[in-house]
Amino acid sequence: MIMRQNVTAGKTPVGTEVQAKLVVGTLGDGTVFPKNAIFSGKVIESVARPRPNPSRLAIRMDSVQWKDGSAVVKIYLTAWYYPTTVATGQDLQIRAAAVSVKIWNGEAHIPIQIHQW
Repeated sequence: MIMRQNVTAGKTPVGTEVQAKLVVGTLGDGTVFPKNAIFSGKVIESVARPRPNPSRLAIRMDSVQWKDGSAVVKIYLTAWYYPTTVATGQDLQIRAAAVSVKIWNGEAHIPIQIHQW
């Protein structure tokens, strides 16, 4: 997913409505969400980095729309964290993110963790 607006932990208030565009077709809860589908939801946690802990940002997506359809969903983007220091000359590209999807009572929960920068 690519967020359609800037969202910053600790600066974007809880309750802010957000949208994200799907970059690759994805199967979730028995439905194929096609590439370019637009997910809509809200920021449900936004905490700036309290030393020595990382910042926290959580988003719940409540609906998705695409060219030929739409669906009500409950997809959580959680456990996002940011490094506390960046060394000079360090490669800042995001490395493989650990992503897993678990379904409980028809709700998808997608934890996302960024392991390296």
